[in-house]
Amino acid sequence: MTGRKFTEGITRGLVVISGLFMSLIFLEVVLRLGCCMMSFLQECRNRQGIEHKGVYKIMCVGESTTAIGGENSYPNQLEAMLNRLGNGLCFRVINKGVSAVDSNYIIRHLEENVEKYKPDMVIAMMGINDRHIKYYEGIQDTESILFRHSAAYRFLKFLALDIQGKFKERPESKEKVSPVSGADIGGHPAAKEQSGETDPGKYGESDYIRLGRFYRERGQYLRAEEAFRKALAVNPANPSTYVELGWTYTQDKKYLEAKDSFVAALNVDPFDKGALLGYGLFCSSRTAYHSAEEIFKRLIEVDPYDEKGYVELAWVYMRTGKYSRSEEVLKKYVSFNPGSAKVYAALSTLYRETGRPDLADVFIGKMDTAQASSYSALTVYNYKKMKEILDKKGIKLACMGYPMRSVEPLKTIFNGNPGVLIIDNENVFKKALKRGRYRDYFLDMFGGNFGHCRRKGNALIAENAANNVIDFLGREATWK
Repeated sequence: MTGRKFTEGITRGLVVISGLFMSLIFLEVVLRLGCCMMSFLQECRNRQGIEHKGVYKIMCVGESTTAIGGENSYPNQLEAMLNRLGNGLCFRVINKGVSAVDSNYIIRHLEENVEKYKPDMVIAMMGINDRHIKYYEGIQDTESILFRHSAAYRFLKFLALDIQGKFKERPESKEKVSPVSGADIGGHPAAKEQSGETDPGKYGESDYIRLGRFYRERGQYLRAEEAFRKALAVNPANPSTYVELGWTYTQDKKYLEAKDSFVAALNVDPFDKGALLGYGLFCSSRTAYHSAEEIFKRLIEVDPYDEKGYVELAWVYMRTGKYSRSEEVLKKYVSFNPGSAKVYAALSTLYRETGRPDLADVFIGKMDTAQASSYSALTVYNYKKMKEILDKKGIKLACMGYPMRSVEPLKTIFNGNPGVLIIDNENVFKKALKRGRYRDYFLDMFGGNFGHCRRKGNALIAENAANNVIDFLGREATWK
């Protein structure tokens, strides 16, 4: 009898373990299917024709400068141009750009993308975010095999953080913490807690913010919103959380809610630099230039040395035709920080826009001098890592410079290796801007002397890349 009970117990245990295992497999499948559905349209297009024999496949990787634009993105236009120039060779171009990521993210997903699409060449334009983007900050095992390769594990990891936050946010007092607007503009910010909770910030706030960023990165905007609102329930007096919520709404194209979130951030603390910059950028992106001007002026009043405030205010003046004011703002910053490469780049853009190419070239030279390298150590490392990964698989690498930026640092990384195609976007854009206006090619100037491209700018990148690729493949055929 005892043996029978033991056997039944073992059987039940195996059933439970099997059930848990199958549940995890099911969760992994569901999460991966969900991720596929979010990017369904792009993935459908990426998969078209890649199995056909005789097709030369090119995969483009990078940040928002690669990702955004849809039909107007440079990878989409590149495919059409290559097929016009290819002398019978058929090309497919896969767009694997992802907005707001750093080169670590690109390298982390490179091998899985290579296995999926089996490209003959990879075109990389990356590095602009490497000094700013930090993913999964505070999470200890982000480099583990499970975290990197299992969607179910990542989901459960963040779910655990979510649950921990729920338990932590249950103090005895149920009273809500009311945000206060702070003192008037002339005084000191006074966003203080008004409830009996002595330290609400310790109740899972940072966990919720990380969770919100995690969901937003994957386009799960409703979940991101929920996470940021939970962070606000813990600490309603943190303007940075309202800014995170504002960017979430902006990416989800809920512009009224986005505006309300940025305004809420400034109601909490009218002196918060992140809130001022965020709301100013939002207004500028929505062509509300008068509001953007006033907000960037306030940012500079709060911090007279804030580089971004000066550059963005100058951009607003350029967009509204107030070129002398734009020049005045940028020169004011140079007067107390003569080593700012970004401001020199913005001055170069201004002078080129106003028909003064000689002055533009002078400030490009100053920018190059101030900027010892266009790339951080992280970018250099990841470009070399990319080359190492692709070499093992026999895949060609093309490295593309950003518009208006010198490719000399890229050449330095690879020591003039003829097996690496270096695509220079500096000269083609300089020539184009001698004939046209900056705003015809760019939506903004986040990079100082370049920004996210309009269709015309992406067409210029695509045409230049197509000519370089065709020439490179011709040389390779000759070598063989």
